[in-house]
Amino acid sequence: MTNLISLSPELAQSLIKWVTIGSVIFGVLTGLGAGLTFACQSILDAESDKKIALAQKGAAEARLATEKLKNILTYRSVSDEQAKKLGLLITKKPKKIVIYYTGSDVESFFYSQSLFKAFESIGIDCDLFASSSVIYQEKEIFIYSRDPIISQSFSEGLINSNFDADWIPSENKPNFSGVPSLNWRPDNPDSIMMIVSAKAPPAF
Repeated sequence: MTNLISLSPELAQSLIKWVTIGSVIFGVLTGLGAGLTFACQSILDAESDKKIALAQKGAAEARLATEKLKNILTYRSVSDEQAKKLGLLITKKPKKIVIYYTGSDVESFFYSQSLFKAFESIGIDCDLFASSSVIYQEKEIFIYSRDPIISQSFSEGLINSNFDADWIPSENKPNFSGVPSLNWRPDNPDSIMMIVSAKAPPAF
């Protein structure tokens, strides 16, 4: 047994030295490997987070575009909630409402019919007339009456019922270029002229 390995003291010392150096090198390489693995994983995680963020942004933009398209294509109408509010908020009711809409615009006609039914359901007599020209205004509904109190009260009732409305002061004659039929003036101070704007053309 004592003759299996015979090493000189110098050789044994050299072996110990190289084993020690090898152990140190192995430890360093192991540490470098762990650090490199962590760094690579961090890069992958960051890239993954970036892709997730981009995907979420794209999904949000798609939802926004869908809602925009939905708003453009959906016909306006008087909701049940709006109709209920109208009956509660419009305390000074006019004797008659004459509704004007763009005759060539199906959506404008649909909305005007919806308004017509809502007002008649709360006891207001209505007439519906088509304009031969397109009516585009900054508000969906304009109210005019010779009685400014009725105009303001009625338009405020509409606004508080979530309608996009405004009123024209009685001293100002409604002036809608190219719409001669809108020169009609209510004969009765208790009557109202309602102008329904057409939706603006879609813009993408």
